[in-house]
Amino acid sequence: MKKFFKYALVLLGVDVLLFVLLALKPVPSPLTKAECIEVSGIVSSVYGGGVGDLVLSLENDDRQYYINRLLTNEDESFEDWHARLKGKEVTLFFPNYWTPLDYASKLRHLSAVEVEGAEVWGELAE
Repeated sequence: MKKFFKYALVLLGVDVLLFVLLALKPVPSPLTKAECIEVSGIVSSVYGGGVGDLVLSLENDDRQYYINRLLTNEDESFEDWHARLKGKEVTLFFPNYWTPLDYASKLRHLSAVEVEGAEVWGELAE
């Protein structure tokens, strides 16, 4: 019986270690557009989230998309981005990755944003 608990404890420790390693894996970037998933739609909401993050939602899409730490830059304001994106047709580019913290892939880190065919923000490699 002691051996069983010993093995169970070791197995639990390995599981926790794997979960932590997968959860802390960074978002792959910078990428090229060819390596990204592309989605288009009309922006239904724009709001701030996290620490200076800009979060977007598209009509008829249950995912949320975010630009990490965009609003911490003094040159960027929420009001400017809200006016630039709300109600506009956009094309979003994001990396294909998975994390156990977002197992259903409902929150996606953006790599580039195009509004009406023109790139307005991006961190893609050339």
